[in-house]
Amino acid sequence: MRRASLSAQDARGALEVITLLGELASSQAVVCSLHQPSPKVWGKVPQFILLSRGKTLYCGGTGDAAAKAFSALGAPVPSATSPADHFIDVADDDAFVSSATA
Repeated sequence: MRRASLSAQDARGALEVITLLGELASSQAVVCSLHQPSPKVWGKVPQFILLSRGKTLYCGGTGDAAAKAFSALGAPVPSATSPADHFIDVADDDAFVSSATA
């Protein structure tokens, strides 16, 4: 019998949890913190708030809405890049955050 790697188990578990949270969100507010979400997990997130240096950098929908907002701010999502990873990288860029939240 072949066992799945711990990474595969973690990814599967994360997807199951985010799916359950999505079901709960149909009838109540749900807030969670995601650390390096996989593309499958990120695809199930309808909205997010991105904080940086104690300020809101973005609050809104995922997908096209976020990509358009970041493009308008001068930080378009590069092709073949995970949007979630890109948003975290942007939030960690001191120069960008200073200009975007000024």
